[in-house]
Amino acid sequence: VSTQSTWAPLFPRSPLKKREAKSDYALDSKPVEMRPRPHPPAIMQNFVVAEPTVVTVKDLTSNPAAMGLCAFGMTTLLLNIHNAGHIPLDAMMVGMGAFFGGIAQVIAGIMEWSKGNMFGSTAFMSYGFFWLSFVTIVALPPLGGAATASPESIGAYLATWGLFTLLMLFGAMNTNRALQGVFATLTLLFLLLTISEFTGNASLRRAAGYDGMLCGLLAMYAGLVPLMNEGLGMALLPLGDCSRPKPLNLVYPNQHSRRTSLEPSKPLHTSPAPTPPSMPSPEAAGSPLQSPAVGASES
Repeated sequence: VSTQSTWAPLFPRSPLKKREAKSDYALDSKPVEMRPRPHPPAIMQNFVVAEPTVVTVKDLTSNPAAMGLCAFGMTTLLLNIHNAGHIPLDAMMVGMGAFFGGIAQVIAGIMEWSKGNMFGSTAFMSYGFFWLSFVTIVALPPLGGAATASPESIGAYLATWGLFTLLMLFGAMNTNRALQGVFATLTLLFLLLTISEFTGNASLRRAAGYDGMLCGLLAMYAGLVPLMNEGLGMALLPLGDCSRPKPLNLVYPNQHSRRTSLEPSKPLHTSPAPTPPSMPSPEAAGSPLQSPAVGASES
């Protein structure tokens, strides 16, 4: 009869202890030799960023000033024929002011905005919405949408637009004589109409009508002369150009990130990275990462 015990131990060794026991044999392994990381190839050390290519984009869109000035001039002419007492204010004036005086000028202002012309976009869009507001003031009371405007409110309305036009006249000093005449006569028109509304003087209103007719004719002249000169290929009629070059240090609020045309372009060049003294060069370390230029010179 065998006396060897066949029962299992009460406390067997856990798998964790077995793994710890196996890890003891790893201490007898040879240490791994650590080599310094080789340098990148020489072609990467002398990396040079080329200068950006300057691409000139030519604007092939037409000049919207002709349409905007003609829309303003023709509508102003017709309205002031009414102010002079020659025609009544009827549906003709409402339709002309809403579509050609209002919508056409707003479209011209949007086109001027896309061209970067701040003065043109401000003038056309402002006076385009002026005509739309004027048509609303005239056409809304008969429809029952609002009460009829009083002379005092119309006078304040015209005085506000007169102040705006006077400030736009100072902005037009760098354009041409024809456009300056448009804003000068328009400022006088708003002044006379304002006084006429507050005082009820019909003679001033009639005088404002003739001044407005002159303003409309000047606006049509300023819009049609560039159109005719371009079509004929010659300067047939003058505009009285009095533009002056802008100062070089003039920066608008939306142009802080733009670089002026006279600022010299700075080349983007990165100097070669110096080789650290503690690390050997790629050739000394026997690294396979060698530039093609070095291999070609050796061959």
